[in-house]
Amino acid sequence: EYIVPMAVEEASVVAAASSAAKIIRDAGGFTTSSDESIMIGQIQVLDCEDFEQSAQNILDRKNEIIDLANKLEPNMYARGGGAKDVEVKILGDENEYPHCKMLIVHLLIDTKDAMGANLINTMVEGVADLVSDISKGKVCLRILSNLADKRLARAKAVIPPRLFDTEDCKGEDIIEGILKAQAFAYLDPYRATTHNKGVMNGIDPVIIVTANDWRSIEAAAHAYAARSGTYRPLTDWRKDENGNLVGTIEMPMALGIVGGSIKLHPMAQIALKFLGVKTARELGEVICAVGLAQNLSAIKALATDGIQKGHMALHARSVAVTAGASGELANIIAREMVKQKDIKVDKARELFELYSTLHNNEMATKYAKQLTEIIDKQQELDANSGIDYIDYALKDQELQSLLSRSKYQTTISILAVITCILAIIITISIRQNLKRSRKENQLSAQRNNVMQKTLNALQQSQEDNTRMMKIAAHDLRNPLSGIYSLTSLMLEEPHRSDLDGDNEDVIGVRFE
Repeated sequence: EYIVPMAVEEASVVAAASSAAKIIRDAGGFTTSSDESIMIGQIQVLDCEDFEQSAQNILDRKNEIIDLANKLEPNMYARGGGAKDVEVKILGDENEYPHCKMLIVHLLIDTKDAMGANLINTMVEGVADLVSDISKGKVCLRILSNLADKRLARAKAVIPPRLFDTEDCKGEDIIEGILKAQAFAYLDPYRATTHNKGVMNGIDPVIIVTANDWRSIEAAAHAYAARSGTYRPLTDWRKDENGNLVGTIEMPMALGIVGGSIKLHPMAQIALKFLGVKTARELGEVICAVGLAQNLSAIKALATDGIQKGHMALHARSVAVTAGASGELANIIAREMVKQKDIKVDKARELFELYSTLHNNEMATKYAKQLTEIIDKQQELDANSGIDYIDYALKDQELQSLLSRSKYQTTISILAVITCILAIIITISIRQNLKRSRKENQLSAQRNNVMQKTLNALQQSQEDNTRMMKIAAHDLRNPLSGIYSLTSLMLEEPHRSDLDGDNEDVIGVRFE
């Protein structure tokens, strides 16, 4: 078995090839073969005096031409490749159109595991002068040919009808549809073109991912399809005597696994490691098998459901990815869009937002998958019993929702009562604290008044003492005068009474 990498923008191509390859694997797999890696280098010779004689001269001296060509590429010759033979042909009629008659020399070159374009061009350019001398003509073009019809690859598959059986269709009927599609392609070039395009849908992605020249393979394939003079399909599908479907493909495969950009491109090296091929011939055989599988998938779809059903399913997944989904979630959204027959980016975004609640993609994927399974089971149950189990489930869900809401409301009520009680307790506590503060403030005010009076009395006493000291100091020489002054001081307001005033008058008269 091979793991075949593909580089293509359309996911349906990979899915289609894989689907058909699985069927063929179950039938026993592919049988493949290929020719030697012989490529053709062309030399155009004009103005020969005798074209037939010039052609014969070239053939007579072809060994000289081969030896010279191999000297130009000694490494390839040492590996067993290089120039192997020379062929000639005469084209046109000089009476029909100027320069129409010409001698064409084909240098046949074994390029081994290289595609060999540069090697071929080097050789035909290197022997051009010798060819001119031998033919007595004028050499014009010297270039490789991409129609590598000596480097063919083939693949074959034999599939029993049972592997095509479905619930809706028997395998024999599907095979008959495939044979009718094959006949259409064989008889009509318009259909054959689309038929072969489907073949190349599988071939080109493998050529691209291995860094080979897909344009060269395309050109060779279509030229080879028209080799009979009428454009025909590259594949052939028939039914054998046992009723098995037998498919074959044969086409040019000018490929390489060494040289050019293949060694320089890291992805090409990775792709070749995935494939595990050892030679260019093996690579060509694998690619032919991919083309045959791709073609089987396409014409099988056309003969049954139509190509659009499978294509739109994969297109839906691409739309889901564009909307932001990934992994299993993208598959779920794609299936839902196909089911609703609404495959648009806006619809994908709507489903993505629905499934991605709380931005939890993992959980969304899980629940979306469960939802899909429930819907599928419900449809199966409905079909068998006629009972709408989803309606029962919805009613049960409504009941559970009401119970949950009731519990929630009860909890809220209890919390509200507790909050009110706490508010009352806090209010009472605040009022008591306010009363206590007022009483303490009143007591503090009374204490302040007493202290203020005491302070005033002390200040007054201090003033009296000071005055007494002053009087005593000034009136020591006259004791009676000092006594009078002290008496007056002591009897000053607010300490004196009416009797004190009379005494003061008596003392004052004595001093007079």
